[in-house]
This record gives sequence, C-alpha cells and structure tokens, in this order.
Amino acid sequence: AYLYGQERTLDQPRVKERFRWVYYAATKDNRTRPAHLALDGWVAERGTDLHRVFLKVQSEFNCRCTVIPCDQQRAEQFGIKTAADLPSALRSYL
Repeated sequence: AYLYGQERTLDQPRVKERFRWVYYAATKDNRTRPAHLALDGWVAERGTDLHRVFLKVQSEFNCRCTVIPCDQQRAEQFGIKTAADLPSALRSYL
C-alpha cells in the first residue's frame, strides 16, 4: 500500500515534473536479499524499464527497501543508470 501511495503521489503533475528520478535505497543488513543489495544506490528515471525493475524488487514479500525521489541535479550526482546497466543476475526482472 505504501509503494502504491508513493507512486500515486509521484504521478501528480507538479511532483512528476520536478522529481523524474528515484534513488533505490536497500536496507543493508543480514536479511537483505542479493538482488535488493545489488540495486542499492542506483538511480533510474521513472517510467523506464529500470524503474519497473525497482518496483518489482521492492514489491517482493517483506522488502524493507525504499525509493527516494530525486530532482535532476541530485540524480546526476548519484549517476543515472539504465536497464542496460543491470547485471545478468537481475535481468530476469525485466
């Protein structure tokens, strides 16, 4: 429900215009799954294949990771990724 609500908020025109990117933040502890940890620190533009991978991974059972909205300047600082950057182990999420 939280993920759905966040996506609905980010789809609002004024918010969508400013925050076109999201930063994937994994919960880094001994319960974090490898796929979730592999995406930690990645930035994707909303609506892209990579963003859809973020959503699929984050909606898995008991996921405690989050996505943080970013403006363009912050996204560029972190380094924007694309689906082509995904390691082969994560391509099954596409």
